[in-house]
Amino acid sequence: MAGFGEKLRLERERQGYTLAQVSRETKIRQHYLSALEEEEFDSLPARVYSIGFVASYARFLKMDTDRLVSEFKHLAFANQPIDLPTPEPSPGRIFGFPVGNVLAAVIFLAITLWLGNYVADFITQRSINPPSQVQQVTPPTAPVPPDVGPTQPAAEQLTLAIQATQPSWVQITVDGAVQYAGTLAAGENQSFTGKEKIDLRTGNAGGIELYLNGVAFQSLGAVGQVAEHSFTRVDTSTETAAVPGPVPNLDAPAALNLVIQAQQRSWVQVEADGESVFAKTMAEGEIQAFNASRRIELRTGNAGGISLTLNGQPVQSLGASGQIAEKEFRSDSRGE
Repeated sequence: MAGFGEKLRLERERQGYTLAQVSRETKIRQHYLSALEEEEFDSLPARVYSIGFVASYARFLKMDTDRLVSEFKHLAFANQPIDLPTPEPSPGRIFGFPVGNVLAAVIFLAITLWLGNYVADFITQRSINPPSQVQQVTPPTAPVPPDVGPTQPAAEQLTLAIQATQPSWVQITVDGAVQYAGTLAAGENQSFTGKEKIDLRTGNAGGIELYLNGVAFQSLGAVGQVAEHSFTRVDTSTETAAVPGPVPNLDAPAALNLVIQAQQRSWVQVEADGESVFAKTMAEGEIQAFNASRRIELRTGNAGGISLTLNGQPVQSLGASGQIAEKEFRSDSRGE
């Protein structure tokens, strides 16, 4: 009788498919499909992804999905320990104290430790975490030198350069579309260009330096202060609070800018230019943005629960709700 991998291979060949064709249709990488057929289970990713790959492959070949998944679990994960539920303690006394009193003391201690950790984390991370409430801060107006002549017209476009002197959380919205949301490390630079307006929100106003169309812009506030400001073409005229200064040596804008918005609670992993930059469960409504010069690799456990925008253009959904999916975006093809 044919083994697990051989059954998959024989059925695929019987239906006239190549591994490359199956990979395109199921969105599963070809070397994972080959590992399943060769039963090289050590080459597969984590358990939840591997089981999802088997189910997707079986459905594509119109085979018995439940039977193949069960057989795969037995072959690939037979040696993994199974967590057994802890039996409920019977009513009684612990060290001479009533069970209810002991449980109440444990709960009180857990709440106390949690509150202590929460307060400590809030104090230490206040300057870099996203702001919960934003205070509108208007930068002070610089004095206009006498005899400046006629007012110069505003520039036709806006280019905002940000240089972080301290770790600082920022969010940038360009002409109504979110372009970036994350924490800039000290020394990191980012540059954004728009036509009408660039909105900036930050949790550490004194930790960033701003340059609008090559001219230094006055600080929006002190270190650790939450602030926001909308930059328009009016800010580029000589009547704004711009102050001449050196422009930082910024790298060229990233070739790829991927914005992910969670419509549902969704686990997401992102690699930018081969480096893992994000791996966690995004809450409903959360937005994350990522930049890369060559490629961005995305994996998700809920393809229908996220919406994607690549370089300002919407990306077709990767699948249905609850479906495991992955996608690679490249600078030479923009993910097509």
